[in-house]
Amino acid sequence: MLAVPLLKKFGLQQTNAHATAVAVIAPLSVLSTVAYLLLHRFELADAAVYLLPGAVGALAGALLLAKIPQNWLRKIFALFMIWAGIRMVMK
Repeated sequence: MLAVPLLKKFGLQQTNAHATAVAVIAPLSVLSTVAYLLLHRFELADAAVYLLPGAVGALAGALLLAKIPQNWLRKIFALFMIWAGIRMVMK
């Protein structure tokens, strides 16, 4: 939630901030997945249902990122952050 706004504050354009955030988050996600698997905290079969939609979404996002105007990207990101904030409060 903080990576993109902080990267923008340090001078990156919206598109580059999103790409950089993903480049940081992806390896950390893989590392945490491996750690959870090694510690037997979950089964890979439990996550399998999310793998294909996640991969499709990631590919679509990567292809669309360069084509979406920055002002639209900013608005989409703001709506996502509001939605995520509401979900966090409601749970």
